[in-house]
Amino acid sequence: MDLIEFISNNLPEGYSFNLKKELSYNFDGDLDNVILKVQEGNHYQNGIIYPITLIIVSKNVNYSLQIWNEFVASVSDQNFPEGTSNYYMIFQTPSVSQVFDENKNNYYSTITVFGTVVFTTGILDIKKVEIDGVEISINSFTFQLENIVDSEQRLNLESSEDFLNKTEIKASVLSLNIITFLKDYQNFSLKLMNMRKNQLSPNEFFTIKITYIDDSVEENEMKLIHQAIQKNRGAIPTFNLYFSK
Repeated sequence: MDLIEFISNNLPEGYSFNLKKELSYNFDGDLDNVILKVQEGNHYQNGIIYPITLIIVSKNVNYSLQIWNEFVASVSDQNFPEGTSNYYMIFQTPSVSQVFDENKNNYYSTITVFGTVVFTTGILDIKKVEIDGVEISINSFTFQLENIVDSEQRLNLESSEDFLNKTEIKASVLSLNIITFLKDYQNFSLKLMNMRKNQLSPNEFFTIKITYIDDSVEENEMKLIHQAIQKNRGAIPTFNLYFSK
């Protein structure tokens, strides 16, 4: 991914800017000057995690801050697939440092945006999860198939050289554990609430649809085994959901 092209394509039309990497930067006094700094990251077998910094030098700090706040909101915590590769980006809220504490035209201010890019290749990531047709914001996700075994012990172990038990798979259990933020998911949230109020049978099915970045899909009818709302002081409330088939 060309970060210069990506950032430019996600800025609004009509916004005048001069976006360059640090070593090729030339100041233009008539535009917002945006400097992209890409730092060395951590390399892994199938990807890399690296920090980036955007430094915006602007005369109209209020207008520019609005632009960059909207940029962060639109691309942060998002996956951007390219074939079997995937880019995931997270950005911090833009911060402002003002020259001479002035906030008007003809005085330059600096807006700084810190971000992290996670690049993976050849790894099948999760694109989205839908429950009863509603896309769920995922904080933590575990999709698990567990086989239940029945191990038959060998007879006459003292006279046999085969000391291993004979194992047979008797059943398989498919389970899904999701930790999400406590949001109003409309009909899905109402369904969960009615279960807590004993107004809906706990045997109701939920349609779980998982879409991967290559657009392959898994869909299962599952039942809700566990739901819990968790709130800690100073933290965003979370919702823990456990489904089983």
